[in-house]
Amino acid sequence: MRTFPAALNRTLLIAMGLVLLAGGLWAVWPWAQATAGWTTPAGATGLVADPEAGVAPGAAGALEQPWLPAAVIGAGVVLVFLGLAWLGRQVPRTGRAGPLRFTEDPGAGSTTMEPKVLEAAASDAAAALPGVDAARAVLRGSIGAPVLVLHVHAEPNTRLADLTEKLTAGVASDVVRCLGTPLRHLAIEYSVAKK
Repeated sequence: MRTFPAALNRTLLIAMGLVLLAGGLWAVWPWAQATAGWTTPAGATGLVADPEAGVAPGAAGALEQPWLPAAVIGAGVVLVFLGLAWLGRQVPRTGRAGPLRFTEDPGAGSTTMEPKVLEAAASDAAAALPGVDAARAVLRGSIGAPVLVLHVHAEPNTRLADLTEKLTAGVASDVVRCLGTPLRHLAIEYSVAKK
């Protein structure tokens, strides 16, 4: 299962959209007052720029501050790093499981198993079912929250509902028994050969 930071993206995009919309309205308002005859609402008289003024109220004093260039450069650097971090988060992550550690009592030691061993066993068990040409299992997540993805290539006449029941009751149940914990998610991806 590939995960994307969709909720964070939507939140950031909505926030940026609102800020850009407000900034755009603030910048366009003097022009709209002069050309389209818009009037400033009673509660927003100090928020919009005067159409007669060359710059917004208070901007001339702020632009003359000696610290302003350094602050703008610093804000730009921070925005660049935030943008790069955000772009880095867009890369889909597979979350493939690392080595599985089975520990009842840490003082007595622990058993470690590579996920490939369990994946190979699950793949063989799924491929042995009637109506399956080939199968591949992928284990993701961790021992505490395992995710099993089965990629199954089925024969054309196979009833997928029956095959899903067999995979769930057989292969997935065996994986749960081996892990000793329920699956957080089970996904079965089918591909069916043409007749």
